[in-house]
Amino acid sequence: MGQQLPIEPPDSPRRAAVFGAALALACGISSGCETERSTIKTMGSFHIAGDGMYEGVQRWRDAATPEERAEIDKLIARKDVLIHIFLAEGRLSDLVSRGGASGWASDDMMKRVCDFHPIVATFARELNWDVVYDPRRAEEFEKQYGIPNSIEVILQHEFFGHVLLGLKDPKLAGMVAKNKQLKMANERQALDIENAYRRRRGYRVVPPELVFPR
Repeated sequence: MGQQLPIEPPDSPRRAAVFGAALALACGISSGCETERSTIKTMGSFHIAGDGMYEGVQRWRDAATPEERAEIDKLIARKDVLIHIFLAEGRLSDLVSRGGASGWASDDMMKRVCDFHPIVATFARELNWDVVYDPRRAEEFEKQYGIPNSIEVILQHEFFGHVLLGLKDPKLAGMVAKNKQLKMANERQALDIENAYRRRRGYRVVPPELVFPR
């Protein structure tokens, strides 16, 4: 899916420019990936697109604990990793999300969320991630349960609950994606991480029974 970009060194300015141009083109022709005519802003390994997304990432980093910020900054500094953080208005199903999702960019679900996704040959499959925020789905959940899901909450859940785990152990990430029980266990762990963040920020927590009905 998408076009094959020429291989460039990970820190090549040309690679960053080519990738940004390809992704910006994608945004201009497809409403399924970020907003139309969106521009790509980079923060090291983070390639961020969609109105308010870059600012949301900044707020999330600023609110992190020193330990969390160190993890975030290490990830931003990596040159072997690509993480595409983008807005996907109305693209996530209420069956699978409260407003956020993450996974390898090559996963079928991510391809459905983003209709056009350039393939970047520089990065290994397990080091090329998508992190998605769907404000419409977040708003629907808030209307139903009275619990907001801000960009920062979604980022905390996806990065510390899924992305970092997957980057540390790609084999485990592959197993989790294919095994329903492992996936459920990981989702419970991610919710615990999210709720700890919510308590620290003074936000309402998400009762597990809302996400994991008996």
